[in-house]
Amino acid sequence: CLNFNVRMFWINAYQSLLWNKMASKRLLLLGTGPAIGDLYMDSDSTEIKVVSETNLSDVGLCQVVLPLPGYNVRYPDNAIGDLYAQALEEDGVKFVRDA
Repeated sequence: CLNFNVRMFWINAYQSLLWNKMASKRLLLLGTGPAIGDLYMDSDSTEIKVVSETNLSDVGLCQVVLPLPGYNVRYPDNAIGDLYAQALEEDGVKFVRDA
C-alpha cells in the first residue's frame, strides 16, 4: 500500500494535468477574453463569481479563474465546465469526501 504522501503526490499531479488541459481548451474554444459562464475573481471582494451578459464588459481575462478539480468545487457554467465533467468521467475519477 502506498503511504499518504505518495498518494497525495499522484492526486495533485492528476489535478494539475487536468487543470492544464482545461486551460488550453478554454483558450482554444472561448478565446482570450472572458466568456459567459466563466468563473472570475471579483477585484472588489475577492469573491468568485460567474461572468454573465450584464458584467461581461467589466471582467478582464486576468480575473478569469479555473478551479483545480476536487471535492466540493464549483466549475464554470459553460462548455469548459462540461469538459471538466466529461474528463473526470472518462478517467473514472470521482472526488468523494473521506474516501
